[in-house]
Amino acid sequence: MILYQYHFDMADLLIRNLPADLHARLKVVAASHRRSINQEVIATIEKALLAAPLPRAMDLPDPIRLKGPALSAEDTQRFIDDDIEARGY
Repeated sequence: MILYQYHFDMADLLIRNLPADLHARLKVVAASHRRSINQEVIATIEKALLAAPLPRAMDLPDPIRLKGPALSAEDTQRFIDDDIEARGY
């Protein structure tokens, strides 16, 4: 089952210091779903993030809000709302 269809560039993610028991469990779950470990990691992250509500801009910690060009909380919230609407959440 594909949870999200990608239509944009992909990024790389390196996970360091993954505990051996977690890696072993991931391999078992991936095999049971007939997926590669990479595919299983993506599906697991998608499922977790789609189930969690997106934070409102004013609820983000200051270091996150201050990265990049300065935007008001209202502008940032508008961008988040537009993204939610575009994704159909």
